Amino acid sequence: MKAAGVAVMLLGLAGPAGAQDMAVLETGMRVFKDALTQADGGAGCELCHNWNGVGRQHNMLFAELVPAGGNALTLSQMTREQMIEMVSCGTFDGGRIMPQYRGDAWTNAYKCYGKTAAEDAAAATPRRPPQPGMRQLAPREIEAVVDYIQAVYQGKSMSLDWCLKWYGTNSKGCDNWRPTVTAP
Repeated sequence: MKAAGVAVMLLGLAGPAGAQDMAVLETGMRVFKDALTQADGGAGCELCHNWNGVGRQHNMLFAELVPAGGNALTLSQMTREQMIEMVSCGTFDGGRIMPQYRGDAWTNAYKCYGKTAAEDAAAATPRRPPQPGMRQLAPREIEAVVDYIQAVYQGKSMSLDWCLKWYGTNSKGCDNWRPTVTAP
C-alpha cells in the first residue's frame, strides 16, 4: 500500500485529529510493524507483542537462550510516560526481556527508572540493546510508537480498519474482523 493511501486511511479512522497527529501514528505503525527490518526503520515490536497487540511467547537468542515475548498491549494500563520509559530503557522481568531502544538510556543524559547504569549496578538488572537487525530509536520515534500503541491497542480489540491498514485492503488475514452476513 502506498504511503499516501495509509495516510488517508489513518485520517479516516482518527476523526478530528490533525494531519500532524496522523503522521505521528503512521510513523509509529511503521516502526512497530517493520520488525527486524533495519532498512525500513523497524524496531521488532511485532516479534514480541504480535501484529494485533495481544502479545506472544517465544524464545529468542540473546547471547544465550532466554524466554522472551511480550505482554498484551491491549491489556496495558501504563501511562504514556511509563510506556516511553519502558521502550527507552527496556527491562528484564521474570525472565522476559524488553530491549533498550534509546541509545543514551541509563546515562546522566537519560536516567531510567530514576537511575544511571552505575547507580543500578547493585541491582544487577540485565539491560539488552536491540538484537541484530534491530536498531536504536530516536526519542521522536519512541514517542510515535507509544502514541500508535495507545491509539490502536491499549484498552482496545483489533478492528477491521486497523487490520486492513496492517495487511492491506484485500487481505484474507482480516476475515475474522469482517462483518458476517447471515442468510435470512
